[in-house]
Amino acid sequence: MSAATLARAYKVLDDVLRRGSYISDRLTRALSADDCDRAFLTEIVYGTMERLVTVDAVINVLLTKQPKPAVLSLLRMGVYLMRYSHMPDYAVCNECVSLAREIGKKELTGFVNAVIKKSKAVVLPDAETEEERLSVTHSYPLWLVKRLVQAYGFEKAEEIIRIRERQFAHFRVSTAHKSFLEVKKRFEKRGVTVVPSTAENCFYADYQRVISADVPSCYYVKQSLGSVKIGNLFPDGDYKRILDACAAPGGKSALLAERFPDAEVVSCEVYAHRVDRIKEYADRLELKNVHPMHHDSTETVPDWIDAFDCVLVDAPCSGLGVVSGKPEILYQRKPQDIPSLVKLQQSLLSANASYVKKGGYLVYSTCTILPEENEEQVRLFLETHPEFHQENSFLFLPDTDGEGFFGALLRRNA
Repeated sequence: MSAATLARAYKVLDDVLRRGSYISDRLTRALSADDCDRAFLTEIVYGTMERLVTVDAVINVLLTKQPKPAVLSLLRMGVYLMRYSHMPDYAVCNECVSLAREIGKKELTGFVNAVIKKSKAVVLPDAETEEERLSVTHSYPLWLVKRLVQAYGFEKAEEIIRIRERQFAHFRVSTAHKSFLEVKKRFEKRGVTVVPSTAENCFYADYQRVISADVPSCYYVKQSLGSVKIGNLFPDGDYKRILDACAAPGGKSALLAERFPDAEVVSCEVYAHRVDRIKEYADRLELKNVHPMHHDSTETVPDWIDAFDCVLVDAPCSGLGVVSGKPEILYQRKPQDIPSLVKLQQSLLSANASYVKKGGYLVYSTCTILPEENEEQVRLFLETHPEFHQENSFLFLPDTDGEGFFGALLRRNA
């Protein structure tokens, strides 16, 4: 394994840990280099993030004072490599010492070498509580362990927390072009194992094999099972106007545009640069009825009052249902973030409910598993909006499919 690969892994991790970057964005750029071991680079980044609580517990045994952030990122990566990778111990120490010099910490090379070398033999002390044991054993922030135990009980919380393995990716076939069976056969002819999912026209498969299979990209999209289920909550109908209030990157808008080809799908996004992602998504699938627009969906548009058959509020949330693929969420999200997110969700629901025609539908959804962002939000909304009633809902916990999602179908009284 090359020193360049380890240096890139450190840079990705340091950006994620210190600057709040997303792994997927930083890793994509790092993997584009020709001189790196892509598989090992991916393993280092995801492995370190997935075991970060445990790695930090090991470091805390060895140190009484936390080092500067740049050095801490290096120690975290080194401890992961020393305890969990197949890289020889001497190579881990040598490469991390070299990296310490590269990042301008030459005076700390002895310190870095000693900590990483000693980390291999560290035995973690017994946890004082079962919640602490769960946190360290499964590398899950303690505050979140306590929230899940409170919401679901200890046994169920442990099941949720243990499901952290990265599963096969979930894909949806764009039936506007080809049938599910036609696309399935194309992939299988190219050696891709296709496993149908519980959602219609969807399948599980190895991501790298799928994107390397030379099948036209307009035939399929990578879209999680929960996301598909949310888009399918709306009943069949002769709809003319559909609003996706928080649409980026555009997967649900695309699904709705395919399900209802005669409807105009207005796809809103508060961040201007993400509007382009919605357009790119729709263009890739050759969908003409998706209309992206830059709009803050907490602000009311008078002309939209009573104007839409269906409104989707896929609200910004803590994202704690999708940490299997985005482990950085566990460490970037803080308990103090939740109240402000709950308030934003309430604002979005209230603002966009007014756009639903009488007899029309409102779907509220998240990719989190905290009750205060899900069932509790719907309960409070219905208390303050008696003109709506609930017709359906679902909650996926990570122990069901590897990811957690919530969706509720609400209908405005005719």
